[in-house]
Formats: sequence, structure tokens, C-alpha cells
Amino acid sequence: MSAEADEPLTLDEACREVFRGKIKPATLRAEAARGRLEIERIGRRDFVTRAALKRMRELCRVNQREPVSGPTNSRASGMSEMERSSVAQSAALLISRELKSSLGNTPRRNTSRRQTTAPASSSSRTS
Repeated sequence: MSAEADEPLTLDEACREVFRGKIKPATLRAEAARGRLEIERIGRRDFVTRAALKRMRELCRVNQREPVSGPTNSRASGMSEMERSSVAQSAALLISRELKSSLGNTPRRNTSRRQTTAPASSSSRTS
């Protein structure tokens, strides 16, 4: 590793020099919070190295999927998304019906509500 790779850069400098101003220091702090970037704090200033930025970029790399055009062998055969959601909905409905039937009837005396009367308001009084 070269001395330049280990030279500390402020987050502002890193944003300007490495990313040509395309990102802000807040983005680098967010990547550090995600565990993808090592930040060195000296005093009240945050620093990164080019080597740390390179490691972060490797961790942030998005794997590209191969293009899908037409049928392929890699796709799992089976139910479509619509069929899966319909099966899941049917299963949930069946479970809810079974639970409901296992509860039985609730006696009427347990479901009645007491009638409460609201106190008379001051505007309805006559003088």
C-alpha cells in the first residue's frame, strides 16, 4: 500500500477529491453507520483514507443480475405470484374460520353494555 492510500482525508476532501463532489459527508457517515466505512476521529474532525474508501466501494458493489429474456432453466418452476398469494389468503381464511368456530357462543349477559347517562351540560339549564 502506498503512503497516499493511508493519508487521512477529511470527509469534505474525500467527497471532493475521490467522488468529485457527487456525494456529501453525510453519505460517508451513513456508510460508516452501516459498517462499510472506517472513519477515524481525531479531535472533532472525521477522517478517512483512500484505502478505507476503496474497501467501502467494494462492499457497496451491487451484483448485477443476468438479463432474463424468455424461459430459462434457472427459474424455479411452480406457482405464480398470484397463485401463491391466493393460497396464502385461503389458508388465512381457513385458520380464521377454525379459530372462530372453536370459540363457541358467548352468553348474551356477557355482551350487553351498560347504559350510561351523560351529565347535563350548563347550556341546557334554564334560568
